[in-house]
Amino acid sequence: MRAVWTLTKRSFALFFIFVPSVATAWRLAGEKPARERWYARFVAALERAGATFIKLGQIASSRPDLVPIELCQQLAKLHDRAPAHSPEVSRQIVETAFGQPIERLFPSFDPTPIASGSIAQVHKAVMHDGTTVAIKIRHPEAQGLIETDLEIIGFVARQLDRIPTAKWLSFPEAAQQFGRSLHGQVNLLEEAQHLMRFRANFADRPEVHFPRPIEDYLHPTVIVETFEDAEPLSTFLANPHPANPRIARLGLQCFLQMIFRDGFVHADLHPGNLMVRLGGDVPQIVVLDCGMVAELEPRHRRNFTEFFAAIAAGDGPRAAELMIIHAEDHACTDPEKFKSEMGALLLDARSRPIQEIEVAAILSRILALVRKHRIKIESAFTAVNVGIMVLEGVGRQLDPTLDLVREATPFLFTAMAELARERVLAQAAAEAAANAAAASA
Repeated sequence: MRAVWTLTKRSFALFFIFVPSVATAWRLAGEKPARERWYARFVAALERAGATFIKLGQIASSRPDLVPIELCQQLAKLHDRAPAHSPEVSRQIVETAFGQPIERLFPSFDPTPIASGSIAQVHKAVMHDGTTVAIKIRHPEAQGLIETDLEIIGFVARQLDRIPTAKWLSFPEAAQQFGRSLHGQVNLLEEAQHLMRFRANFADRPEVHFPRPIEDYLHPTVIVETFEDAEPLSTFLANPHPANPRIARLGLQCFLQMIFRDGFVHADLHPGNLMVRLGGDVPQIVVLDCGMVAELEPRHRRNFTEFFAAIAAGDGPRAAELMIIHAEDHACTDPEKFKSEMGALLLDARSRPIQEIEVAAILSRILALVRKHRIKIESAFTAVNVGIMVLEGVGRQLDPTLDLVREATPFLFTAMAELARERVLAQAAAEAAANAAAASA
């Protein structure tokens, strides 16, 4: 338990930050302009509240099944807003982590950060062997502040759970899950492990690249990794390039492999975490900031494979049925209406010309239906859906003809074949067990 005084002081600070938003929440029932003003002020309050609440807002921006789309769009702006700590503090943290003056570690160290997030910031440096590296340094106050905030969030979640109509949302469970995610990002060693796992998963795909952690320079507060000399994806979004269609397909295929083959998904793939390296016949996608991941257990992959196959086939009632079956919890009072509305949604989508069909828009409408019918889906499932929505949207900006279903078809066929094989093996095992039991009777 954190010191009572620390918790009390922080609770009062948060109270004064968020009380204007709570006091004016009635505006959410008003017209769109009033809602949008409230959303903007609420996001500004999250930003003032610091690292924990910035990260909470970033995660909430990827949950359109729980949060209105308009608010998700405002929350997404938090990806670009994070204060940096001073160069002197960076130097001190690096020297404490590795036990040597920074000049001995890095003959060249740029004191100006090249990027700053809610939990850490990045500096560029050169090692003695001439390797250019990126040094990711955790903000000094991040861990203590986050621990305090998580206790307060846990307390609030337990109080909200007492409201009968909010029970299905499982606020305490969501708070615990958020805490686990945040602890994983605060310990930078976990990000280094994620990088190594992604590198192994994509070892056979040289056109997809992840930074390499430098083995002797890894610490919970500092990790050193190769500096990636590449162009930000935003450059290609702003300026049409002949490679844009290939970049769009490559980024989408990268994510589809994570889902259907590896079951290990980068859960924060916005354009700021993607870069492009040109040279040779094939562009290379460089993926950064691997602190937030979603690990898909075999059942998650099976569930998503069946759901995506139903969506691709335009079978709305089956997709709705699968969502209810696999829901963590729900308070859906009319499953048949949910199935009917899902069917109408996909029927409307299939009636459009193929070039006008956007899976991202379909998934967005599906998640709105999920929220309307109070169905709580798995967080990993949502991370996958949101990742697809983001990457298809970015891909369509690069190449308006991008067809997500066509790109996903090879992955989906392989996943469906594996699913069928598992079912045959399970049935054979069950029959063998039944025959053995009958023989011994």
